[in-house]
Amino acid sequence: MKDFKTSRRPATPSLLRRLLALLLRRGRSRSRSFAPQGFTPLQPPNPQPRAGRRRWPAWLRLRAKPLAWAFYLGATWLLVGLASEGWAIWSAPLAEVQVRGNRSLRSDRIVAAAGLRQGIALSDVDPFEVAQALAALPEVKGANVRRLFPGRLAIEIEERAPAARVALAHGSAVIDEEGVVLALQAPGTATETAPALPLIRGAATSAVPGTRLEGAALARAWRVLRAGRAQGIVSGATVVDVRDPSTVELELPPRGQRLRAQTRSFDAALGAYLAVAPLLSALSPAPRVVDLRLAGDPARPRIVVQR
Repeated sequence: MKDFKTSRRPATPSLLRRLLALLLRRGRSRSRSFAPQGFTPLQPPNPQPRAGRRRWPAWLRLRAKPLAWAFYLGATWLLVGLASEGWAIWSAPLAEVQVRGNRSLRSDRIVAAAGLRQGIALSDVDPFEVAQALAALPEVKGANVRRLFPGRLAIEIEERAPAARVALAHGSAVIDEEGVVLALQAPGTATETAPALPLIRGAATSAVPGTRLEGAALARAWRVLRAGRAQGIVSGATVVDVRDPSTVELELPPRGQRLRAQTRSFDAALGAYLAVAPLLSALSPAPRVVDLRLAGDPARPRIVVQR
């Protein structure tokens, strides 16, 4: 007779499995019961199988890290070298100053006026400040300053051209077309900086180098000089007297013949003089004064000659 306890299978595992299955079914039914009607729960997408990575050769995998470190070290060394070289170029001292465009100004005077000193770093030189310092010189109309690394500074000068002299109470002043005083000359000194320039009398009594002379008298003198140059009768040694506001007197070289005309009708008087100039040159002795103030008289135009 078999023993009941030893021949019968244990019922605990099967009971446990049934209880667990029942609980799982109830949990699923409860979770579905709370979902709204018509709601479909989202399901996570099925992940695509990832493509296999490319396998590098074994010998390259072993040498990858040393090659990367060599690349990083080489790039760092290159960057440090470029930075040090750039700093050396930027902080290089000023070694050479190139001056161009100066005719009467000496290069050492330009360098001294620019405030450049020996040993100064080129990066510390401000081109704008140097150009302003050079423009303060009476003879300089403009300046262009450039830094040429390493160690060079280029200065290009535009000088003012002397155009006339203005008689002062003591001596004369050399001016350009804009009326800027370039230099002062003592009485009786030779005109070295601006030879054979027209002399204007009655436009000013004093002047300071670097300042601008203005006024109605100087404007009348410029008008007479431009008209005379257009007709070819004004040369370097011509003297223009504008002391009288209504009358202008022009002294022509080489004989010193003087022309007198009204300021408002100078162009017409100059045309009348050119018409009779061949006749006047044939006179002997040559006339010293040719009065053209009545040449434009509509009733009786005439020219008065004084020998």
